[in-house]
Amino acid sequence: MSGVQVQSVVGEACRVGEGPVWEGAAGTLLYVDVLAQDVCRWHPHTGTVEKVHLDETVGCAVPRRGRAGYAVACGTTFGLLDWDEQRFTPVVAVDKDRPNNRFNDGKVDPAGRFFAGTMGHETAPAVLERKQGSLYSLHAAGSDGSDATATRHFRDVDISNGLDWSLDNATFFYIDSLAYSVFAFKYDVTTGALSDRRVVYRCVCVPLCVCPSRMVYRCVCVPLCVCVSQRIAGWCTAVCVYRCVCVCPSRVVYRCVCVPLCVCVSQRSAGCVCTAVCVCVPAE
Repeated sequence: MSGVQVQSVVGEACRVGEGPVWEGAAGTLLYVDVLAQDVCRWHPHTGTVEKVHLDETVGCAVPRRGRAGYAVACGTTFGLLDWDEQRFTPVVAVDKDRPNNRFNDGKVDPAGRFFAGTMGHETAPAVLERKQGSLYSLHAAGSDGSDATATRHFRDVDISNGLDWSLDNATFFYIDSLAYSVFAFKYDVTTGALSDRRVVYRCVCVPLCVCPSRMVYRCVCVPLCVCVSQRIAGWCTAVCVYRCVCVCPSRVVYRCVCVPLCVCVSQRSAGCVCTAVCVCVPAE
């Protein structure tokens, strides 16, 4: 494990910091503080953090392609956030029959669809009414969210986490944390349809995230995120609570790094940036 460094890059504490996305053009890191109900933007050159406070818990936020502002999964509602005006506009509500649910993790697919999953209300970390959540995707026709629809892909989810896609767009990776597993689906990027669910890796504790990074980090504790890298073909990266375990496609443990609670960042990046730590660990 020599040469591996874990560094905190955002000094300001979060209640539950998740969903970091690097905004290359702006040079800022977008993330959310779930329980504080904040969408946050960190400026590395100044070390400052800007925030927009919303009325409900914030599961995730993603930049909008070719437009200012962000798409946000807040409470059980997909919506649009105008950063300059600090205004959140609801677009589509889901799980209307389950008022205690909330959105958790989410990502945008290669075609621009916003995928996000819901979960039941937690009374303590990972303590909640089971099988209350679903995985959804948002399809917005107009730039203002008009004519938007939400598609439910499957139900009976405990804690949605760790979404990402393979570099050829043919595989979708997903974690339901209390299933202790990283799942993969065949993915149709044209329609957004999922099929042929299978277990890629089963953890000995709770999985939270998976990342198609072509280097695989998998966790023997609670998994949090998944992302795909461009370094080694066929590998996937998973970042989990307390520990990252690097596993090759043959499922042989390659490397293990102990880390604090963290969340994997952006799709198709050279490495992983997390809300708590940086966990891009090259092979030795």
